[in-house]
Amino acid sequence: MSNAPTHSVHSAIATGPLLLLLFLLFGCLAPGAAFAVDGYDQLGFRTISDDCGPFFIGKYEAQDTSIAYCMNQERPGPTKPGGPWLNFDQGWVWLDDEFAAIVCHGYPTTTSFGGYHLSPDRARAATQLAVWMLNGTTHVDGTYSYTTAQGKTKSGHFTADNEVVAAARWLHDSAKSGSIEAAPHRARRYLGAVSGGSKRQDMLYVLPAASVSFQKQSANTVITSGNNTYQFTGATFDIFESASGARVGTIKMDSNGRAQATLLPNTAYYLVETKAPAGYVPRHDRIAFTTGNDGGRVAIDEQPAPSTCVS
Repeated sequence: MSNAPTHSVHSAIATGPLLLLLFLLFGCLAPGAAFAVDGYDQLGFRTISDDCGPFFIGKYEAQDTSIAYCMNQERPGPTKPGGPWLNFDQGWVWLDDEFAAIVCHGYPTTTSFGGYHLSPDRARAATQLAVWMLNGTTHVDGTYSYTTAQGKTKSGHFTADNEVVAAARWLHDSAKSGSIEAAPHRARRYLGAVSGGSKRQDMLYVLPAASVSFQKQSANTVITSGNNTYQFTGATFDIFESASGARVGTIKMDSNGRAQATLLPNTAYYLVETKAPAGYVPRHDRIAFTTGNDGGRVAIDEQPAPSTCVS
């Protein structure tokens, strides 16, 4: 398990109260089970609509800023449409498995995958179907079969939108083959009890993404300008989350000293240099930065090595 922070998701990634639609679908409630956790939150959920996408898949709302998907196709959503907030005492673990790969490469990261260009609702439906395909209740041809909590067998075929089924199949197959992988610290699995109840909510949860650009630059261009001894290519940094100290990614600079990473918005991080650029003094400090709502830009000044001479 990672040493992830145990404070609420909302305080970790948002600067104010926000509401975002959660796509939990049918299957959010599951029987109680033992669950080792990396963190803990109390979150409120309610059902907005039972009609999202081509298959009458539900749309749900939560009191924080992430998108989620149900693990269990046979279980109902948190409330009736338009119902009151229902609180769940959530335990969660970070995920880096095939389920995480699906939710990180489906909606909300993109609405286009596998060569299919979908609307947001159709992309949500495809992502959820891919989760159910991996869980075994929906098959890659769009047929499904499962047993409800009451012991009734349900079966059928998702036929209303073949393109959505094909996009789901691409997500499923790509995750199984390893051609798509989970982004570090983007996906969680939540399993927690209903406050005052005996059932538990079980869902996959993908945190919002922000694109951050990094730019290395010489601290003394008088020395380095036009001198091929100084090269940014291949300079490498590890990225750490400040609150937890967990490494969440790596960046490698191109010849122009540029790199990009997908991180959480409104979150504090720091860089640690693991490979210095040619001709520059290696750095042993931590380079702190904080992302904004839309990511941001981080400038990294590099000192030319004093022993390097211009021929």
